[in-house]
Amino acid sequence: MGKVQQLQKAKLYLEMLACSMDPTTQKFVESEVLQKKEIKDILMYVSSVIEDLIGNNGEVINVSKPMSFQVSRLNKHIIMLSDEPIQLSGLITRINKQIDTKYMRKLGASKISKWLIENGYLTNEKISVVKEISQLTITDNAESFGIVMDNKVDIKTGEIKPCLLLTRKAQEYIVDNLETILGEDVENISNEVAKKPDYSMRGQPWSNEEEDKLILEYNEHKLSISEIAKLHNRNNGGISARLKKLGLIE
Repeated sequence: MGKVQQLQKAKLYLEMLACSMDPTTQKFVESEVLQKKEIKDILMYVSSVIEDLIGNNGEVINVSKPMSFQVSRLNKHIIMLSDEPIQLSGLITRINKQIDTKYMRKLGASKISKWLIENGYLTNEKISVVKEISQLTITDNAESFGIVMDNKVDIKTGEIKPCLLLTRKAQEYIVDNLETILGEDVENISNEVAKKPDYSMRGQPWSNEEEDKLILEYNEHKLSISEIAKLHNRNNGGISARLKKLGLIE
């Protein structure tokens, strides 16, 4: 067995152990040790290190700084949007929950705010209070886009302040069009990402919504485990383990 093949086997064994499975029998085992979050986290971390080694033909590589935010490395279809109107900062928080900050920097709000202004949904007005400040307000086009104004109470001062809220319609549009909003070259980024799988959700808890999508993808869409893994930003071992837990495969 070659060096890369040994690494691949080690990686698979670690991932199965992290999912409380015996790698030699592929059956779930009752183990208090394997149920500990600290153990699971370190097993998945070592697995990710091995993944980097495999991608470099088994040679040790230097760990670089986290890359800048890239939409193409984000699993947009599992971002949990809010049915209730939320502030832009709330949407940014929901997007950033899908990011592994060891590898990628978080998304900021400035580019989205700039895009909303440039496309006529918001305007940046100067207002005078104690001193002149800039404040974002909605335009006539905002309502059709799904942006509304409301008032909130400042917890520290008790002052009532206006705030912008994004309805689910606006949230969905922003998430669906992040590439355009952030000015990413989708084709070039897709080519770059294709060189290395994105496992940003590896080891993360499964939500009920993500499990429902997994069942749909496997049972009705008849996707392969590899195809499903790419959609969920998880590895094949994690998808297999979840399908076994759901009783969909032996």
